[in-house]
Amino acid sequence: MTDWQALIKRVKNKQATPEEQALFEEKRAEYQAFQDYLLEDEWERIVEKPAMDLPEESFQKMKRATNRRIVIKILLVLLCLVGILGIGNYIGKKVMDRFYYNPTVTSLESELSDLAIYDLLYTELTRPEIEWNYSQTTPLSGGNYQIQNYYQEKYALNQTPSLQVTYQIKKGKVTYPNNYENPLLDVEHYPMFLYSDRQENAQMIETTKATTLNKVKQLPKSGSVFGFFTFKEALTTQEMLEFFGKFGGVNIRGLSVENQTLEDSQNNGDLHGLGMDLMHGISAQHGNKALMEMNKEYPELFPFAYLYSRPGFTAETYEQHYLSLLRYLIDHQELLSYIPDASVTMDELKQALAYVEKNGVKINGIYFSGSVDDFLYYAQKEEVLIMDVFEASLYRQGE
Repeated sequence: MTDWQALIKRVKNKQATPEEQALFEEKRAEYQAFQDYLLEDEWERIVEKPAMDLPEESFQKMKRATNRRIVIKILLVLLCLVGILGIGNYIGKKVMDRFYYNPTVTSLESELSDLAIYDLLYTELTRPEIEWNYSQTTPLSGGNYQIQNYYQEKYALNQTPSLQVTYQIKKGKVTYPNNYENPLLDVEHYPMFLYSDRQENAQMIETTKATTLNKVKQLPKSGSVFGFFTFKEALTTQEMLEFFGKFGGVNIRGLSVENQTLEDSQNNGDLHGLGMDLMHGISAQHGNKALMEMNKEYPELFPFAYLYSRPGFTAETYEQHYLSLLRYLIDHQELLSYIPDASVTMDELKQALAYVEKNGVKINGIYFSGSVDDFLYYAQKEEVLIMDVFEASLYRQGE
């Protein structure tokens, strides 16, 4: 009997005799033929069995199930890609916002962005004839935003369309579209004529005052006027309230606050007019809790937040409001660079604050609307230096 294991070992080590090598080749050929036979028989049974045992609809179910698995895998891959892109875009935006200013940022759970609040307060302080209405910010891409601000003329006796200012903030810099025009610049008159050299201009002052009074006297008594008064000497807030007798039927549309003496004006030139308006704009949103929170750090910044929890405004209310306006704008001075066409510089704001902290809040003029009789009554008071009328109507609404 042949020892096949020993023979295979001798063949591998090339020690087999020619007779042993021939015997090994013969047995290997027999084994290969036997193996081919078994594989062929098994394959035939595998191929024939589905056709014999499974109905056609089973193959269709298997096909549909396979297709579903493929589709699910493809969808999962796509969802992963979308998720990766979304996360990448979110992270990229956060990185861009870290390096560049984001004008949509809000604080204190406010309905308004920090920039919108800054704009409305800046408008109140520097633009006596305009009130801020609302703002829309549209993200364009990482670090790029479009800003649309809407304003309204306060003195218009008839309904006027909103004044819209559109610009962009691109990677922390303000840019303007082609053919950009700011409609606010056409409205602002800054007509608070103080006449530092009053002796030289005395005759012109009297002539202008008489001309304005004569024109107003010719209006029907049922008419309304919008204009301003300048006082000979700036009034304290208490004197201002007493001058108007708590205002009566007059609607105060803005107060011009003295930010330098007449002597300073002669020596250093005029500063931009600054003032306040407690009766109009967003400060009337007394239900806004975020605005009430801001009042804790900046008292009376939004005085209407206290409207239903205390009596009416006092002289101190006006003074504190003006001080808080200046302090808030100075404390958040980085936002001034994002106000379109800002005409007042930070140095002027700081100078105005230093002046009123030393000399007190004094009113050198007022913007107001009221009846013809009211205008004539106050315009002819001893304290009034000069006046002017912006707009007049032949009758008051409701008459």
